[in-house]
This record gives sequence, C-alpha cells and structure tokens, in this order.
Amino acid sequence: MKVRIFQATLAATLIFFALLPTFADRYFINYFLLLFMYLTLAGSWNIITGYVGYLALGHASFFGVGAYVSALLIIEFGVFWPIAALAGGVGAAICAAIMGGICLRLRHIFFAIATLAFSEAIRVIVLSWDDVTYGGFGVSIPLYPYLAPFYYFMGGCAVATVLMTFFLARSNFGLRLLAIREDEDALYDSMAISHGTRWDLPLPNREATLAYMREVHRRVTHHLENNPTDELRYHALYSTLHEDMHTEAFTYTRQTHGYPPPRLGVVDGEAAWSRDGGDLPGDVDLPGGSFMLGSSPDEPFVFDNEKWAHPVTLEPFRIARAAVTQADYAAFTDDGGYEEQRHWTDEGWTWRTEESAAHHMHWRRQQGGGWERRDFDRWVDLEPHRAVIHVNWYEADAYCRWSGRRLPTEAEWEAAAAAESTPGGGFSGRKRRFPWGDEPPSPARANLDWRGMGTIDVGALPEGDSPCGCRQMIGNVWEWTSTDFHP
Repeated sequence: MKVRIFQATLAATLIFFALLPTFADRYFINYFLLLFMYLTLAGSWNIITGYVGYLALGHASFFGVGAYVSALLIIEFGVFWPIAALAGGVGAAICAAIMGGICLRLRHIFFAIATLAFSEAIRVIVLSWDDVTYGGFGVSIPLYPYLAPFYYFMGGCAVATVLMTFFLARSNFGLRLLAIREDEDALYDSMAISHGTRWDLPLPNREATLAYMREVHRRVTHHLENNPTDELRYHALYSTLHEDMHTEAFTYTRQTHGYPPPRLGVVDGEAAWSRDGGDLPGDVDLPGGSFMLGSSPDEPFVFDNEKWAHPVTLEPFRIARAAVTQADYAAFTDDGGYEEQRHWTDEGWTWRTEESAAHHMHWRRQQGGGWERRDFDRWVDLEPHRAVIHVNWYEADAYCRWSGRRLPTEAEWEAAAAAESTPGGGFSGRKRRFPWGDEPPSPARANLDWRGMGTIDVGALPEGDSPCGCRQMIGNVWEWTSTDFHP
C-alpha cells in the first residue's frame, strides 16, 4: 500500500512540474528553473562530498567554466543554446578531470585546500583574460522571451542527477566511494587501532567492504603489471602473507564457534591428497655448536621479527622427529594430566583451575570411553596419528612435563628445521632456506594452503624432511617453543 501511495505521489509531482509552464507566469517558471539548477549542483556536489567524504571547495568553478563556455559559444559563434549547453558541460568535465587528477591524490584537509586553490586560480584567470572572458564585466547573453525550453532542460538535468544518485548508491562504484568515505586507515590500520576499540568501529557493510577490497586489488594488480618496483613487490607480498594470517584466524575462529568449515579455493580432489602416513616415533640428536638464528639480508622477503641472522651457541640436544599426535595427547589426558598439578607451572595451573579445563577444549568422551573431537560443526573420532592442535602454551608445556620432556627453544627448533651438520660434528655454516633444501614448497613436501582441510598424519610427506630427519617443520601445525616473544 505504501509503495502505491509513493508511486502515485511521484507521478502526480512529475505531471505537475511537466505542466507548470502552461499555466504559471514567468516568475514561477524562473523560480523552479533556478530550483532545478541548484538541485543539480547540490546532487553533483553530494557525490564527492557526501559519498566519498571529501570536502570539495572548488565545485563552483566547474559551474563557472561551463557557463562561460556556453555563453561564449552563443555570443561569439551563434551556436544554438542546447548545443552550447552540452559543450559547456564537456568543458566543465575536462576542467574537473584535470582538477581531479591532481587533487584526488590528496586527502582530508589537503584535498579541500587544493580544490579551493584550484577554484581561486580559475577565478583569477577569468578576471584577467579580458580578451576572452571580458574580465570583471562578464558575458551577457540576450534575454530569451520563452523560459519553458530552459525550464525543461534544467528539469531534465535535475531528474538525471537524482536518478544517477539513486543508482550510484546501489552500484559497486558507489560502494567503493562509501568505503573511501569511511576512511580505511582509521578503520583498518592495525598498528594504530587498539584491540579494545575494534569492536566499536563504524565499519562499512559487507558489500562496501568487498567493493573496497576489489578496488584495492585492481589498483595494486595494475601497478604490479605495469610499474613494478622492489618496494612495491615487497609490500604486495607482505600484504598477501599478512592476509593469509587473517584467513587462518578466520578459519580457527569458525572452529571455536562451531561454524561449518570455510570453503576455500581448494582444487577438487586435492582435499584428500595425502592425509595418511602413520606415526613417526623417535628422536633425532643434534650436535650443538654455533648456529645462525634468523634470516639473512639476501632473502627477498622476511618479517621484521626474523631480522637479522646472528650467531647463537647451542648445546647438544635431542628433539622428536614429528609433532605430538592426537593419540599422544589422549594418553596424557587419560593418565590424569589435567588433574595433577605437578605437570603444570603455577600460571598454567591457575589457568586450568579458573577455566575448569579437564581435557582438550574441542574433545569430549565417547560412550565407549574413547575420545572424539569437534571438527568445526561436526563430531568425529580422533585420528590418532594426526598432529594435535588448538592447545595453548600451558597445555603444551604440561604435556612435555608429563612425558619427561621439555619444549625446545626457538633456536633449537630452527636448527632442527634448517641446520646442516658437518661430518665431524657441529653445525656447518650453511642453513637451508626450507627444511628439504632450496626448492619451493610443493604438496609432496608440506601441508600448506588448506589442502588437507586441517592436519594430516605426522608421518606423511617424507620428502619434506629436514637435514636431521625431522618431518613437517613447515606446514601442518604450529609448534610451541619455550622462548618468549619480545618486541
């Protein structure tokens, strides 16, 4: 009913304004002609200031350029006024393109100042170019006896502006403009926005966010294809890897909330590529010695916390060949690992008590006495040889204490992943770029990119072994170490 009332009101309004020149005097026709003109100007200004959020102070200069072009064509060359008006629009558009190409590279108050300066420059040119613009006297055009043609022309411009704004608000381009208005730096700069305030940010809706992401992707891809630099490549790779981290965070958040698993870009048939491989028991011995911890400057890309390689001295140590399995962790739990304080640090026991943790957070007892785990939104039997995940540092440390072991240090773990030994003992000066060598990762060497739809057996992928014989040192699971992460 409301829609019909609106449609009837709109139709009656359009009919009224269409017939107005047939019964109204010149004053009212001129009044509504000016109303349509200002409606057109306000609507066009709303696009850059309302939708994009940029305060444009040079909008009047476009109107002035168009007016001068139209008037000069009529006076000097006798051009019929509708054609002159269209030519004035083209002149204003050219002026806007030049101004936009310069000023849209700026933001906030600097954009406003630049547009004001541009408008002032146009004003000075008009006042000084006496031979063309007649300076301060301006250009006078003859008074037309009939205002109806101008009335309908400006009415058409007003309707076109309203329709353009209506469709713009519902288009991908309009959503991109809204994303710019929301100020992406103020919303997405993770270095400046504290975690406590992120839940209260006025984030754009999903459509606007996706539209903004597509526009950023288009622009970055364009520059990578046409004007790549080392700095651009670095930041593009950095952004890609950082986004991968957030994709991983989205994935384990879905696990936390019990949502269905995400549907990522996995090629059909790859999801079950090589999950099986069994267990890989046993330890490997590393000789110790001087080891270069961190990344060297000749690497094409490193994160800041990997800078720079420096020597550390390691004592000989022993480390498991593979990550802890679900069966290993189930044995710890069944043996009362969560019930005996002697396995836990003081902070760990406080956490366990406050959380009333009695087992893995995503596990539950089966009726027959075994365990099953929640895999996103469904319950499945434990896969005994797969790496256990979703345990915190306190739990990992308690497991090690229960099993008579300890967590490795960061340097020990990296040495086990990449160090090469000399025949006489000790570490050589060479450290592998990847555990298996310098060749890039492949599905035969590492469980990456969600191919396994989770973890796989710790005994799988022997082609990815490190020099000392440790397996899956890249991919499949994150490992805890005993080293604190400091700035």
